[in-house]
Amino acid sequence: MTSADEAIRAHTQARELFERTDDQHSEGRAWMNLGLTLEAAGRIEEAIAALQKDIGICTATGDLYGAAVTWQALAMMRARAGQVALAQAAWEAAATAYQDAGAHGEAERARANAAAA
Repeated sequence: MTSADEAIRAHTQARELFERTDDQHSEGRAWMNLGLTLEAAGRIEEAIAALQKDIGICTATGDLYGAAVTWQALAMMRARAGQVALAQAAWEAAATAYQDAGAHGEAERARANAAAA
């Protein structure tokens, strides 16, 4: 088993534990960490799906800033994958979520990144 496989397994186990204990915030963070690890392992589509799970949890629990951070991570991931239009849309979503969370500086930077995508 490679170190990437071990990390994926550990993040998956953490996510499952948080889901069983109904710790939605930690479950969302585990999805984020799993997504970043999957991307590092070259498993882009699975990574994107994991980040989308975190966005869903953040949105459902009212964690607007957490959703914005994950939208930003998704935008960067899509850009690295050459998915320019989807990266731009994710940057716009990050900007909106940051704005809604009251993080105006981050919202401006996300808008600038969307324009540059």
